[in-house]
Amino acid sequence: MRALVVGIVIGLSVGLLIQHLRYSNLRKMNQPSPLEHATVAREQASPASRGMTEEERLELLRLRNQAAQLRAATNELEQLRAQMNHSRASAPTAGATPASATAAAELVPREAWSFAGYATPEAAFQSTIFAHSQGDYNTFLASLTGDLARDNKEVLERKTPEGFAEYLRQGTAKITSYRILEREEISPEETVLVIYEAGINEMEHVLVRKVGDEWKLAGPAADKTKPQ
Repeated sequence: MRALVVGIVIGLSVGLLIQHLRYSNLRKMNQPSPLEHATVAREQASPASRGMTEEERLELLRLRNQAAQLRAATNELEQLRAQMNHSRASAPTAGATPASATAAAELVPREAWSFAGYATPEAAFQSTIFAHSQGDYNTFLASLTGDLARDNKEVLERKTPEGFAEYLRQGTAKITSYRILEREEISPEETVLVIYEAGINEMEHVLVRKVGDEWKLAGPAADKTKPQ
C-alpha cells in the first residue's frame, strides 16, 4: 500500500512538472524575439502603425515575415524551373550523337526492310539485305564491290535466274530483324559494321567499301559468331 501511494505521488509530481514545462515553452514561443522587438519599435515609429496595439503590430510583423518567406520560396522555385528548362533545352545538343550511333540503337524488323540506296554504309547494308530477301539478284549484285559481285555472278551462271533468286531468299529466310551494334571506321573508304541478326541469333562483321560516291558490301570482315 505504501509503495502504491509513493507511486501515485511521484506520478502526480511528474505530471505537474511536465505541465509546468509545457506552459513555460508556450510562453517562450509566444514571446517576441529580440529581432521582432526591434522591428516592432520601428513599426511603432511608422505612421501606418499608429493606433495599433502591440499584439496587432506583432501579428502584422509575422504576416509580413511570412509574406517575405513566401516570396523568397517563390523566387527559388522560379530559378529552379528556369534551370530545368535550360537543361532540357540544352539536352539534345549536349546529348547529340552521330547518325551511326543512332543507327546502332535501332532494331530494324524484316517488315521495315527496303531499298535505301548506297549513301552510307548502313543504307548499303539495308539495300543489300532487302534485295537478298526479295531474291532481287540484279540489285543484290549491284550492292556488292567488284570482286564480290564477280564471285556471285559465277554462282548465278551455275543456276537459273529463278534458282539464284530462290537461293538468295533462302539465305535470309530465317532472319526476323537486324541491329547494327557497332560501326568501326577503318579508313575514309572502309567501314566495318557489326550486325546482330535476330532469328538466327548470329553476329556478322561486314566490310563496307566506298566505290566512287557509293558504299558497297565487300564481304565478311570476320566469321559469324554466336553472341555471348
